[in-house]
Amino acid sequence: MPRIFLSCWGTLGEVLPFAGFARDLTTAGHEVFVAGPENLRVIFDGTATGYCALPPGPREMQVTVDTVRHLFNPTLSWERLLSQVIDPYCEAQFHEAGRFIQKSGVDVAFCSWITPGASLAAEASGTATIRCHLYPQSLFQKSDLPLFSRWCRAMTGSRPKITDRIETRRAIVQHFSRLTPRLNNLAASCGLAPETSGMFAVDREERHQLALFPAALLRKAEPGCLHLQHAARQKIGELPAQLTRFLASGPAPILVALGSVIPVARPDLLDLVARACQEISERAILHHGPFNQPIVQHGPNLISVSTLPPPWLLPRVKAVVHHGGMGSLRETLGEGLPSVSLPQGFDQLDNAKRLEELALGTWVAPSRQNSETIGRALVRALHQEAETHAAKQWNKNALTKRDLTASSVISTLGL
Repeated sequence: MPRIFLSCWGTLGEVLPFAGFARDLTTAGHEVFVAGPENLRVIFDGTATGYCALPPGPREMQVTVDTVRHLFNPTLSWERLLSQVIDPYCEAQFHEAGRFIQKSGVDVAFCSWITPGASLAAEASGTATIRCHLYPQSLFQKSDLPLFSRWCRAMTGSRPKITDRIETRRAIVQHFSRLTPRLNNLAASCGLAPETSGMFAVDREERHQLALFPAALLRKAEPGCLHLQHAARQKIGELPAQLTRFLASGPAPILVALGSVIPVARPDLLDLVARACQEISERAILHHGPFNQPIVQHGPNLISVSTLPPPWLLPRVKAVVHHGGMGSLRETLGEGLPSVSLPQGFDQLDNAKRLEELALGTWVAPSRQNSETIGRALVRALHQEAETHAAKQWNKNALTKRDLTASSVISTLGL
Protein backbone atom coordinates (compact mmCIF):
# COMPACT_ATOMS: atom_id res chain seq x y z
CA MET A 1 0.00 0.00 0.00
CA PRO A 2 1.24 3.53 -0.74
CA ARG A 3 2.62 5.65 2.09
CA ILE A 4 0.58 8.85 2.12
CA PHE A 5 1.53 12.44 2.95
CA LEU A 6 -1.12 15.01 3.92
CA SER A 7 -0.45 18.74 4.30
CA CYS A 8 -2.93 21.16 5.86
CA TRP A 9 -2.90 24.45 7.70
CA GLY A 10 -5.35 26.96 9.17
CA THR A 11 -8.07 26.90 11.78
CA LEU A 12 -9.95 23.85 13.04
CA GLY A 13 -12.34 24.03 10.06
CA GLU A 14 -9.46 23.72 7.56
CA VAL A 15 -7.75 20.88 9.42
CA LEU A 16 -10.57 18.60 10.63
CA PRO A 17 -11.40 17.27 7.11
CA PHE A 18 -7.81 16.06 6.83
CA ALA A 19 -8.06 14.43 10.27
CA GLY A 20 -11.10 12.47 9.05
CA PHE A 21 -9.27 11.56 5.82
CA ALA A 22 -6.22 10.40 7.83
CA ARG A 23 -8.40 8.31 10.15
CA ASP A 24 -10.12 6.56 7.23
CA LEU A 25 -6.82 5.95 5.42
CA THR A 26 -5.26 4.47 8.57
CA THR A 27 -8.29 2.22 9.06
CA ALA A 28 -7.81 1.00 5.48
CA GLY A 29 -4.22 0.01 6.33
CA HIS A 30 -2.21 2.94 4.94
CA GLU A 31 0.68 4.65 6.70
CA VAL A 32 -0.14 8.35 6.92
CA PHE A 33 2.34 11.18 7.46
CA VAL A 34 0.94 14.63 8.24
CA ALA A 35 2.35 18.15 8.02
CA GLY A 36 0.04 20.57 9.79
CA PRO A 37 -0.32 23.27 12.46
CA GLU A 38 1.60 22.65 15.67
CA ASN A 39 -1.38 23.64 17.85
CA LEU A 40 -3.66 21.04 16.17
CA ARG A 41 -1.25 18.09 16.25
CA VAL A 42 -3.41 16.39 18.89
CA ILE A 43 -6.33 15.73 16.51
CA PHE A 44 -4.08 13.38 14.50
CA ASP A 45 -3.09 11.30 17.54
CA GLY A 46 -3.57 7.62 16.77
CA THR A 47 -3.84 8.15 13.01
CA ALA A 48 -0.54 9.72 11.88
CA THR A 49 2.61 7.59 11.73
CA GLY A 50 4.61 10.82 11.73
CA TYR A 51 3.83 14.53 12.15
CA CYS A 52 5.67 17.65 11.03
CA ALA A 53 4.70 21.12 12.30
CA LEU A 54 4.19 23.57 9.43
CA PRO A 55 4.88 27.27 9.97
CA PRO A 56 3.53 29.71 10.82
CA GLY A 57 2.65 28.56 14.32
CA PRO A 58 0.80 30.57 16.97
CA ARG A 59 4.06 32.21 18.09
CA GLU A 60 4.98 33.46 14.60
CA MET A 61 1.42 34.56 13.88
CA GLN A 62 1.17 36.42 17.23
CA VAL A 63 -2.56 35.75 17.22
CA THR A 64 -4.46 38.56 18.91
CA VAL A 65 -7.93 40.02 18.55
CA ASP A 66 -6.47 42.74 16.31
CA THR A 67 -4.66 40.32 13.95
CA VAL A 68 -7.75 38.12 13.61
CA ARG A 69 -9.96 41.13 12.86
CA HIS A 70 -7.38 42.36 10.37
CA LEU A 71 -7.50 39.09 8.41
CA PHE A 72 -11.28 38.64 8.58
CA ASN A 73 -12.18 41.54 6.35
CA PRO A 74 -15.12 40.89 3.97
CA THR A 75 -13.35 42.42 0.95
CA LEU A 76 -9.62 42.16 1.76
CA SER A 77 -9.37 38.77 3.50
CA TRP A 78 -7.87 36.84 0.55
CA GLU A 79 -5.40 39.59 -0.28
CA ARG A 80 -4.19 39.77 3.31
CA LEU A 81 -3.94 35.99 3.71
CA LEU A 82 -1.89 35.66 0.52
CA SER A 83 0.44 38.61 1.05
CA GLN A 84 0.83 38.52 4.85
CA VAL A 85 0.64 34.81 5.75
CA ILE A 86 0.99 32.40 2.82
CA ASP A 87 3.72 34.19 0.85
CA PRO A 88 6.04 35.11 3.78
CA TYR A 89 6.06 31.53 5.10
CA CYS A 90 6.06 29.54 1.83
CA GLU A 91 9.84 28.96 1.89
CA ALA A 92 9.81 27.76 5.52
CA GLN A 93 6.92 25.41 4.67
CA PHE A 94 8.83 24.18 1.61
CA HIS A 95 11.95 23.26 3.60
CA GLU A 96 10.11 21.70 6.58
CA ALA A 97 7.84 19.63 4.35
CA GLY A 98 10.69 18.70 2.01
CA ARG A 99 12.82 17.23 4.81
CA PHE A 100 9.80 15.39 6.21
CA ILE A 101 8.82 13.93 2.81
CA GLN A 102 12.37 12.72 2.18
CA LYS A 103 12.64 11.15 5.64
CA SER A 104 9.21 9.48 5.44
CA GLY A 105 9.62 8.01 1.97
CA VAL A 106 6.04 8.75 0.96
CA ASP A 107 4.56 7.72 -2.39
CA VAL A 108 1.76 10.24 -2.84
CA ALA A 109 0.95 13.66 -1.38
CA PHE A 110 -2.46 15.23 -0.80
CA CYS A 111 -1.85 18.94 -0.21
CA SER A 112 -4.30 21.60 0.90
CA TRP A 113 -4.35 24.48 -1.54
CA ILE A 114 -3.37 26.83 1.33
CA THR A 115 -0.06 24.95 1.83
CA PRO A 116 1.59 25.80 -1.51
CA GLY A 117 5.09 25.52 -0.01
CA ALA A 118 4.43 21.90 1.00
CA SER A 119 2.85 21.19 -2.38
CA LEU A 120 5.94 22.52 -4.18
CA ALA A 121 8.18 20.41 -1.92
CA ALA A 122 6.22 17.28 -2.86
CA GLU A 123 6.34 18.05 -6.58
CA ALA A 124 10.04 18.96 -6.46
CA SER A 125 10.80 15.59 -4.81
CA GLY A 126 9.02 13.73 -7.62
CA THR A 127 6.15 12.64 -5.37
CA ALA A 128 2.77 12.28 -7.06
CA THR A 129 0.86 15.32 -5.79
CA ILE A 130 -2.91 15.78 -5.57
CA ARG A 131 -4.23 19.26 -4.84
CA CYS A 132 -6.98 19.33 -2.19
CA HIS A 133 -9.78 21.88 -2.03
CA LEU A 134 -11.65 22.62 1.17
CA TYR A 135 -14.51 24.61 -0.36
CA PRO A 136 -15.91 25.36 -3.84
CA GLN A 137 -14.34 28.80 -4.08
CA SER A 138 -10.78 27.45 -4.15
CA LEU A 139 -11.58 25.49 -7.33
CA PHE A 140 -12.17 28.86 -8.99
CA GLN A 141 -14.40 27.24 -11.61
CA LYS A 142 -14.86 28.80 -15.01
CA SER A 143 -18.59 28.15 -14.71
CA ASP A 144 -19.00 30.13 -11.47
CA LEU A 145 -20.41 33.61 -11.38
CA PRO A 146 -17.69 36.27 -11.14
CA LEU A 147 -16.45 36.62 -7.59
CA PHE A 148 -14.53 39.41 -5.91
CA SER A 149 -16.64 42.19 -7.43
CA ARG A 150 -14.37 44.82 -5.87
CA TRP A 151 -11.41 43.60 -7.93
CA CYS A 152 -13.59 43.13 -11.02
CA ARG A 153 -14.56 46.78 -10.92
CA ALA A 154 -11.00 47.91 -10.18
CA MET A 155 -9.47 45.95 -13.06
CA THR A 156 -12.18 46.20 -15.71
CA GLY A 157 -13.91 49.45 -14.83
CA SER A 158 -17.31 47.76 -14.51
CA ARG A 159 -18.98 44.55 -13.52
CA PRO A 160 -18.00 41.96 -16.15
CA LYS A 161 -20.52 40.50 -18.55
CA ILE A 162 -20.97 36.75 -18.66
CA THR A 163 -18.95 36.61 -21.89
CA ASP A 164 -16.03 38.33 -20.15
CA ARG A 165 -16.03 35.95 -17.18
CA ILE A 166 -12.88 34.00 -18.08
CA GLU A 167 -10.90 37.14 -18.94
CA THR A 168 -11.98 38.69 -15.66
CA ARG A 169 -10.81 35.65 -13.76
CA ARG A 170 -7.45 35.72 -15.51
CA ALA A 171 -7.07 39.34 -14.41
CA ILE A 172 -7.88 38.37 -10.82
CA VAL A 173 -5.36 35.51 -10.91
CA GLN A 174 -2.69 37.91 -12.17
CA HIS A 175 -3.58 40.25 -9.33
CA PHE A 176 -3.19 37.43 -6.79
CA SER A 177 0.09 36.36 -8.39
CA ARG A 178 1.54 39.83 -7.80
CA LEU A 179 0.81 39.34 -4.08
CA THR A 180 2.98 36.19 -3.86
CA PRO A 181 6.44 37.05 -5.28
CA ARG A 182 8.29 34.66 -2.92
CA LEU A 183 6.03 31.79 -3.95
CA ASN A 184 6.57 32.54 -7.65
CA ASN A 185 10.35 32.67 -7.18
CA LEU A 186 10.28 29.44 -5.17
CA ALA A 187 8.40 27.64 -7.95
CA ALA A 188 10.85 28.97 -10.55
CA SER A 189 13.84 27.83 -8.48
CA CYS A 190 12.40 24.30 -8.55
CA GLY A 191 12.05 24.45 -12.33
CA LEU A 192 8.26 24.61 -12.01
CA ALA A 193 5.79 27.10 -13.44
CA PRO A 194 4.54 29.73 -10.94
CA GLU A 195 0.95 28.45 -11.20
CA THR A 196 2.11 25.02 -9.97
CA SER A 197 1.28 26.24 -6.46
CA GLY A 198 -2.37 26.21 -7.53
CA MET A 199 -3.50 29.49 -6.04
CA PHE A 200 -6.71 30.20 -7.96
CA ALA A 201 -5.63 28.62 -11.25
CA VAL A 202 -7.94 29.21 -14.22
CA ASP A 203 -6.37 27.87 -17.40
CA ARG A 204 -4.47 24.83 -16.13
CA GLU A 205 -6.22 21.50 -16.66
CA GLU A 206 -5.37 19.04 -13.88
CA ARG A 207 -5.71 15.30 -14.26
CA HIS A 208 -6.86 14.83 -10.67
CA GLN A 209 -7.88 17.04 -7.77
CA LEU A 210 -9.57 16.12 -4.50
CA ALA A 211 -12.40 18.14 -2.97
CA LEU A 212 -13.11 17.72 0.74
CA PHE A 213 -16.68 18.99 0.36
CA PRO A 214 -19.84 17.48 -1.20
CA ALA A 215 -20.02 17.46 -5.00
CA ALA A 216 -23.61 18.73 -4.82
CA LEU A 217 -22.33 22.16 -3.74
CA LEU A 218 -20.80 22.76 -7.18
CA ARG A 219 -22.91 24.51 -9.79
CA LYS A 220 -21.25 22.37 -12.45
CA ALA A 221 -19.20 19.18 -12.13
CA GLU A 222 -15.45 19.80 -12.29
CA PRO A 223 -13.60 17.43 -14.69
CA GLY A 224 -10.99 15.33 -12.90
CA CYS A 225 -12.16 16.38 -9.44
CA LEU A 226 -12.91 13.60 -6.95
CA HIS A 227 -15.03 14.35 -3.89
CA LEU A 228 -14.22 12.76 -0.55
CA GLN A 229 -17.18 11.41 1.37
CA HIS A 230 -17.64 13.17 4.70
CA ALA A 231 -15.81 11.12 7.32
CA ALA A 232 -18.04 9.43 9.87
CA ARG A 233 -18.71 11.64 12.85
CA GLN A 234 -16.91 10.65 16.00
CA LYS A 235 -19.05 9.02 18.66
CA ILE A 236 -21.27 11.53 20.45
CA GLY A 237 -20.38 11.74 24.11
CA GLU A 238 -22.51 12.41 27.15
CA LEU A 239 -23.70 15.99 27.51
CA PRO A 240 -23.08 17.89 30.78
CA ALA A 241 -25.96 17.63 33.25
CA GLN A 242 -26.67 21.38 33.20
CA LEU A 243 -27.03 21.37 29.41
CA THR A 244 -29.17 18.21 29.51
CA ARG A 245 -31.56 19.91 31.95
CA PHE A 246 -31.76 22.98 29.71
CA LEU A 247 -32.61 20.86 26.66
CA ALA A 248 -35.30 18.97 28.58
CA SER A 249 -36.91 22.12 29.98
CA GLY A 250 -38.52 23.35 26.75
CA PRO A 251 -38.76 23.15 22.95
CA ALA A 252 -35.70 22.34 20.85
CA PRO A 253 -33.41 25.40 20.73
CA ILE A 254 -31.37 27.06 17.99
CA LEU A 255 -27.63 26.33 18.04
CA VAL A 256 -25.39 29.36 17.48
CA ALA A 257 -21.92 28.09 16.50
CA LEU A 258 -19.64 30.59 14.77
CA GLY A 259 -16.46 28.51 14.50
CA SER A 260 -13.17 28.80 16.35
CA VAL A 261 -12.12 32.26 15.13
CA ILE A 262 -15.22 34.41 14.59
CA PRO A 263 -15.95 34.72 18.35
CA VAL A 264 -12.54 36.43 18.53
CA ALA A 265 -12.93 38.55 15.39
CA ARG A 266 -16.53 39.55 16.15
CA PRO A 267 -17.21 39.12 19.90
CA ASP A 268 -20.38 41.19 19.49
CA LEU A 269 -21.92 38.75 17.01
CA LEU A 270 -22.97 36.15 19.59
CA ASP A 271 -24.76 38.89 21.53
CA LEU A 272 -26.56 40.04 18.37
CA VAL A 273 -27.79 36.51 17.64
CA ALA A 274 -28.83 36.02 21.28
CA ARG A 275 -30.88 39.22 21.10
CA ALA A 276 -32.42 38.11 17.78
CA CYS A 277 -33.49 34.78 19.31
CA GLN A 278 -35.00 36.60 22.27
CA GLU A 279 -36.93 38.98 19.98
CA ILE A 280 -38.52 36.08 18.06
CA SER A 281 -39.13 34.06 21.27
CA GLU A 282 -36.77 31.20 20.44
CA ARG A 283 -34.52 29.30 22.85
CA ALA A 284 -30.81 29.21 21.98
CA ILE A 285 -27.47 27.59 22.80
CA LEU A 286 -24.52 29.95 22.27
CA HIS A 287 -21.29 28.10 21.46
CA HIS A 288 -18.21 30.18 22.33
CA GLY A 289 -15.75 28.08 20.35
CA PRO A 290 -12.83 25.99 21.66
CA PHE A 291 -12.27 28.17 24.70
CA ASN A 292 -12.40 26.73 28.19
CA GLN A 293 -15.31 28.67 29.66
CA PRO A 294 -17.90 27.37 32.14
CA ILE A 295 -21.48 26.62 31.09
CA VAL A 296 -23.62 29.62 31.97
CA GLN A 297 -27.41 29.74 31.79
CA HIS A 298 -28.86 33.20 31.12
CA GLY A 299 -32.48 32.61 32.08
CA PRO A 300 -34.82 29.84 30.90
CA ASN A 301 -34.24 30.33 27.15
CA LEU A 302 -30.50 30.91 26.75
CA ILE A 303 -27.37 28.98 27.71
CA SER A 304 -23.67 29.42 26.81
CA VAL A 305 -21.24 26.53 26.29
CA SER A 306 -17.69 26.07 24.99
CA THR A 307 -15.18 23.28 24.19
CA LEU A 308 -18.07 20.83 23.63
CA PRO A 309 -17.99 19.72 19.94
CA PRO A 310 -20.95 21.38 18.15
CA PRO A 311 -21.83 18.10 16.30
CA TRP A 312 -22.77 16.59 19.67
CA LEU A 313 -25.56 19.16 19.91
CA LEU A 314 -26.97 18.94 16.38
CA PRO A 315 -29.39 16.03 17.02
CA ARG A 316 -31.00 18.10 19.80
CA VAL A 317 -31.61 21.43 18.01
CA LYS A 318 -34.08 22.72 15.38
CA ALA A 319 -31.81 25.05 13.36
CA VAL A 320 -28.26 26.41 13.31
CA VAL A 321 -26.75 29.87 13.01
CA HIS A 322 -23.18 29.52 11.72
CA HIS A 323 -20.50 31.59 9.99
CA GLY A 324 -20.63 29.84 6.63
CA GLY A 325 -17.45 27.83 7.23
CA MET A 326 -17.45 24.55 5.32
CA GLY A 327 -17.08 22.40 8.45
CA SER A 328 -20.13 23.92 10.14
CA LEU A 329 -22.06 23.86 6.90
CA ARG A 330 -21.31 20.20 6.20
CA GLU A 331 -22.27 19.05 9.70
CA THR A 332 -25.49 21.10 9.65
CA LEU A 333 -26.61 19.73 6.29
CA GLY A 334 -25.67 16.21 7.35
CA GLU A 335 -28.20 16.51 10.15
CA GLY A 336 -30.85 17.88 7.76
CA LEU A 337 -31.21 21.19 9.60
CA PRO A 338 -32.11 24.60 8.14
CA SER A 339 -29.55 27.29 8.85
CA VAL A 340 -28.67 30.97 8.76
CA SER A 341 -25.15 31.97 7.69
CA LEU A 342 -23.41 35.07 9.03
CA PRO A 343 -20.28 35.14 6.82
CA GLN A 344 -17.33 37.38 7.70
CA GLY A 345 -14.79 36.80 4.91
CA PHE A 346 -12.78 34.29 2.85
CA ASP A 347 -14.89 31.42 1.44
CA GLN A 348 -17.78 32.04 3.82
CA LEU A 349 -19.66 34.49 1.59
CA ASP A 350 -19.49 32.16 -1.40
CA ASN A 351 -20.60 29.18 0.71
CA ALA A 352 -23.57 31.17 2.01
CA LYS A 353 -24.65 32.11 -1.52
CA ARG A 354 -24.52 28.47 -2.62
CA LEU A 355 -26.68 27.42 0.33
CA GLU A 356 -29.31 29.96 -0.64
CA GLU A 357 -29.26 28.86 -4.30
CA LEU A 358 -29.96 25.29 -3.18
CA ALA A 359 -32.77 26.43 -0.83
CA LEU A 360 -30.78 24.98 2.06
CA GLY A 361 -30.44 28.14 4.11
CA THR A 362 -30.43 31.89 4.15
CA TRP A 363 -27.72 34.42 4.98
CA VAL A 364 -27.12 37.99 6.10
CA ALA A 365 -24.33 40.08 4.57
CA PRO A 366 -21.66 41.39 7.01
CA SER A 367 -22.72 45.02 6.60
CA ARG A 368 -26.36 44.17 7.43
CA GLN A 369 -25.86 41.96 10.47
CA ASN A 370 -27.97 43.22 13.37
CA SER A 371 -30.52 41.61 15.67
CA GLU A 372 -33.45 42.59 13.43
CA THR A 373 -32.04 41.20 10.16
CA ILE A 374 -30.76 38.05 11.88
CA GLY A 375 -34.17 37.53 13.49
CA ARG A 376 -35.95 37.84 10.13
CA ALA A 377 -33.53 35.35 8.57
CA LEU A 378 -34.17 32.89 11.40
CA VAL A 379 -37.94 33.17 11.00
CA ARG A 380 -37.55 32.45 7.30
CA ALA A 381 -35.28 29.45 7.92
CA LEU A 382 -37.59 28.00 10.57
CA HIS A 383 -40.90 28.50 8.83
CA GLN A 384 -40.24 28.35 5.10
CA GLU A 385 -41.41 24.85 4.23
CA ALA A 386 -39.39 24.48 1.01
CA GLU A 387 -36.14 25.37 2.74
CA THR A 388 -36.67 22.93 5.61
CA HIS A 389 -37.68 20.18 3.19
CA ALA A 390 -34.60 20.79 1.02
CA ALA A 391 -32.30 20.50 4.05
CA LYS A 392 -33.87 17.17 5.04
CA GLN A 393 -33.58 15.81 1.49
CA TRP A 394 -29.93 16.83 1.43
CA ASN A 395 -29.41 14.82 4.59
CA LYS A 396 -30.84 11.73 2.88
CA ASN A 397 -29.17 12.01 -0.50
CA ALA A 398 -26.57 14.65 -1.27
CA LEU A 399 -23.85 14.00 1.31
CA THR A 400 -23.06 10.59 -0.19
CA LYS A 401 -24.20 10.91 -3.80
CA ARG A 402 -21.15 11.24 -6.10
CA ASP A 403 -18.76 11.34 -3.10
CA LEU A 404 -16.12 8.64 -2.54
CA THR A 405 -14.71 6.90 0.52
CA ALA A 406 -11.00 7.31 1.27
CA SER A 407 -10.26 3.81 -0.09
CA SER A 408 -12.23 4.55 -3.27
CA VAL A 409 -10.24 7.76 -3.79
CA ILE A 410 -6.96 5.82 -3.61
CA SER A 411 -8.17 3.09 -5.99
CA THR A 412 -9.68 5.62 -8.44
CA LEU A 413 -6.35 7.42 -8.59
CA GLY A 414 -4.67 4.09 -9.38
CA LEU A 415 -2.37 4.28 -6.37
